[in-house]
Amino acid sequence: MAFSRDGNVPPLVHELAALIPSPFFSLDTVISKSGQLRLIELGDGQVSDRKKWSPDRFAAMLQSQL
Repeated sequence: MAFSRDGNVPPLVHELAALIPSPFFSLDTVISKSGQLRLIELGDGQVSDRKKWSPDRFAAMLQSQL
């Protein structure tokens, strides 16, 4: 399952998330100059932070998975 701060998870992120056998991880993406979404980093979540997620939204996302 994939989540995003604004609720809009691109199809590429869903495809990549389905391939990762881990209950918690982070994917960092960027839109290239040509407009293509690209994966730039896959992390195990150990050094991730909320970035621009509000604390309430982030906690609700985690709570929804219990």
